[in-house]
Amino acid sequence: MAASIQEELIAACQQPGCPVCRLVQTGIKHYLQHLFYESVNDIGLRQQLRRSLGFCKEHARISLQPGVGDALGVSIIYNDIFTNLLRMLPEAGQSTPDEANLLSRLRANRTKFGSLQTLLKALSPQATCPACEQQAELEHIFCPALGEHLATAPMAQAFQAGDGLCLPHLRLVASEEKSDAGWRVLLGSTRACFASLQAELVEFIRKNDYRFQGDAIGAERDAWQRAIRKVVGEG
Repeated sequence: MAASIQEELIAACQQPGCPVCRLVQTGIKHYLQHLFYESVNDIGLRQQLRRSLGFCKEHARISLQPGVGDALGVSIIYNDIFTNLLRMLPEAGQSTPDEANLLSRLRANRTKFGSLQTLLKALSPQATCPACEQQAELEHIFCPALGEHLATAPMAQAFQAGDGLCLPHLRLVASEEKSDAGWRVLLGSTRACFASLQAELVEFIRKNDYRFQGDAIGAERDAWQRAIRKVVGEG
């Protein structure tokens, strides 16, 4: 039997990092796996990928992870994209080896290639990365659900014992939170997490002072990395 959203959130709170980031990342990996293995020949999706020029940087990198992207599926998608891009690019020709002359040809030969702005538009994404759309859908499932269940004892206990939310997901949950009890859990836990992380940063800075170089660095060793992820989300 599939776990409920509340059960998934509680389990994610028991793992390091932002629980919403963890669930969204898992969902995105499953989405990309399905896309590469089952959906590369979907006409609508291929049209969107052609207009979006494939995936954004973040989701393109995820697709390169072992077990996520399928070599054949990626090849089919990006072959389609480069086929379309080549239709938009003029041939440089032997007589225009330098960039300035090529740009001059592009500006002058409007009948064949259109304006330079039209060409630049063709080389820029004109649609949203489909994985970004999926990510937004997942966030709008898990963030309201977290806010809805924060006032319940199991969710509150798990959330307070975990690492809390990154700022992007904190904003989303806070915008949906309606109960006073939920607010108390959200704000109290967030302040505690922020204060703990700041204390680790202070300790890391202190131990990097030449006067205290003999003090062993402990759990605060990666506090600077966790601080970045706390502000921008798990990447």
